[in-house]
Amino acid sequence: MTKYISHSNESSLQKMTGKISSYQKERLSASFVFAESDQTRMGVLAVAYSATSLTGQAAIMSHYASSIEEEADYVQFVLDGKQIKGWLWRSPFKEGDEVVAAVEKREGHYELYGMMRPIDKVISLYPHCSRGKQSHIKNAIKWWFIFMAFVYTVTLLVPLLGGVLTFWRFWIDLLTEEPSFSYVLIGLGIFFMVMVACLTRKWMPFVRLAQKVFRVLELPSPSNIDLKKSTKLHKTENDPPECGVMYFKY
Repeated sequence: MTKYISHSNESSLQKMTGKISSYQKERLSASFVFAESDQTRMGVLAVAYSATSLTGQAAIMSHYASSIEEEADYVQFVLDGKQIKGWLWRSPFKEGDEVVAAVEKREGHYELYGMMRPIDKVISLYPHCSRGKQSHIKNAIKWWFIFMAFVYTVTLLVPLLGGVLTFWRFWIDLLTEEPSFSYVLIGLGIFFMVMVACLTRKWMPFVRLAQKVFRVLELPSPSNIDLKKSTKLHKTENDPPECGVMYFKY
């Protein structure tokens, strides 16, 4: 049965420091991105596609509806005499580490949303949290430009396969006889812009949570933090592949 994880309300996170004791870690599966309503909608779409004989789409939606879980580390430990529990995308911490944690008070324990080890500048957060708001938006815009540059370059240069003369003849004929083609290119750019905007918005709960964790941990300029980028500057050959993907260096 799928386990759905709700996000923090972000308003009540607090900082806690100390040495980890009674440390436990399990690699478990849960749904961090999708809610139960999302799975229900995908299931309904799968049935609808099946009813209209769109078997390919039905198979895809059925797969998404049944496999929306992903793995993360569920950790439990004692810090400053308080019981801490929570999800980290990947936990590189161990018994006896001196850490700084961003937690939220719950009934009987504190829920963990991010933790760093200052001695080697290692930091791990709730799954999919790695950027502040400005960095998230800049990254989305960057990838939109990269993707559109690729699409337009391929579109413009394919006629070159027939030679330079064919290339110029193709575009002269196209622009004089089919000027509406330019509107197709513009429409394509707008379509992908809307798609990127929707995806950017979908990840904003993780961005807001990450930015709140950065602020609680007293990292400078929380909105501009990009842990994936900072990890590239500080990662060494001895760091495992997960460093820079599921946990980071700042």
